[in-house]
Amino acid sequence: YDSKEHGPVTIRQALAGSLNIPAVKAIYLTGIENVINLAQNLGYTTLNDKDRFGLSLVLGGGAVKLLEHTNAFSAFAREGIKHPVAVILKVEDKDGKILEEFKDQNEKVLEPNIARLTNSILSDNNARAYIFGTNNMLTLGSRPVAAKTGTTNDYHDAWTIGYTPSIVTGVWVGNNNNKEMKRGADGSVVAAPIWHDYMNKVLGDTPIEYFNPPDNKPAGKPILDGIIDPDATVKIDKFSGLLANEFTPPSAIIEKQFKQAHSILYYINKDDPRGSAPSNPKSDPQFDLWENAVLSWAEKQGIVNAPIPTEYDNIHRPEFNPVVSINYPSNNQTITDQLLNVQISATSPRGVNRAEYYIDGYLFSVSAAYPFGLSKSISSLSNGLHNLIVRACDGVDNCSEQKIEFSLTKNSKPEITKIGVALTQPAIAASIIKYDFPILLKAEVINSEQVAGVTFYFKNAGGQAQKIAQSQVINNAAEALMENILAPGSYKFYAEARGWYGQLATSEEISVIVNDLPAAASTTPVRAR
Repeated sequence: YDSKEHGPVTIRQALAGSLNIPAVKAIYLTGIENVINLAQNLGYTTLNDKDRFGLSLVLGGGAVKLLEHTNAFSAFAREGIKHPVAVILKVEDKDGKILEEFKDQNEKVLEPNIARLTNSILSDNNARAYIFGTNNMLTLGSRPVAAKTGTTNDYHDAWTIGYTPSIVTGVWVGNNNNKEMKRGADGSVVAAPIWHDYMNKVLGDTPIEYFNPPDNKPAGKPILDGIIDPDATVKIDKFSGLLANEFTPPSAIIEKQFKQAHSILYYINKDDPRGSAPSNPKSDPQFDLWENAVLSWAEKQGIVNAPIPTEYDNIHRPEFNPVVSINYPSNNQTITDQLLNVQISATSPRGVNRAEYYIDGYLFSVSAAYPFGLSKSISSLSNGLHNLIVRACDGVDNCSEQKIEFSLTKNSKPEITKIGVALTQPAIAASIIKYDFPILLKAEVINSEQVAGVTFYFKNAGGQAQKIAQSQVINNAAEALMENILAPGSYKFYAEARGWYGQLATSEEISVIVNDLPAAASTTPVRAR
């Protein structure tokens, strides 16, 4: 109706928001004949030719009378009890003798809790706010009221029916010649204001009545209780795609979410909805149509139906680790040059991909070409004792390292300057969804020649800081990839730069909101029902 796809919705959201597609699915699952039988029990007399009606019945494909329509809603207000329509209550002659008198014969047509559940949904203004907004004509201030609007094709008919426990009012707006009204003449636009003003006037300052709350007994089947298969978060080796094990290096581990997106026919048999899930959902003639539409939506959201791996990482084993040795300089050697020259030997069963050089715990350089040595200026390094770690890795992060210490003695002493760091990505007040991960983090550095490294962090709502990654500074900038998916919520990101001379700089924090899925709609209606 509003040309939007709202994703998985509960019955409460669908009914309160007047969503058409869930309504069509509901009548299919229930059965057209069952729906017509219930309608007739509620007092509708215009649906007798059952063979004439299809799924469009739920969208206004069957003519109804305003009086019968309104009286049917009264059965919900009366918690399942229907009273016959009575226009004339009594006929007397001129002497006051009763000639005819209406005798009320009520009938139970609904279980009380079904009526209470319906009352709870139709009186839930928060549930309809994503379509109608919070300030709509279907509320009466602090007085609880249940209401439903309706609009037929081409704006021929606009309806609003609403009730308290003691009064129900129905409003129809349209042309007597069945000519369509102006575009946009929805039930909430042209009928609801009439209903709202009349109900306010007739109820006046009468005591406020409340609907009895429903007994929300669970159906015992998750999908019927509004619970979709939860996302499974699993630690995966990003290279093999298999489950991480004790040998998988931290750099190769990502937390991956596996989400299953299916239509309701995947979970239930419409002829036995509380029974087991169907072994062959495709046997239902509607399954492919419904399932393909859901899968198309899921693809747009970045959701991929994929089974969780059952096998474990088989490419990270101790026997696959490289062998590395530092040939020069030797341990505890004194270095007086401005240039650090390192020579290594490295072999690996899977081949050596790179050698990483760390000085005092900070990534100093990476060599990706044989023989993987290093020759780089250390003019910014302070005099004194330093440790050097050389880490040799293959292409899937099987790594081994060797550590030595060296003493630096230089004639010149550089001027110690103030360093700075600014987080440039993600953007300020960014809003992302969990399927945007991995996300790239970027920071710019001031006086980078004296910066040993940049570390990226995030804080959760409780203010607890967690390290994301440490990065080398290249061309006055640092980057890191956050691969693990954050749960929906508010977070703050920041970067911290540390200098070779003990300097410390921290960026301003950037607020980021992680959403489960894109917002379906604002609380301001685009086209209200």
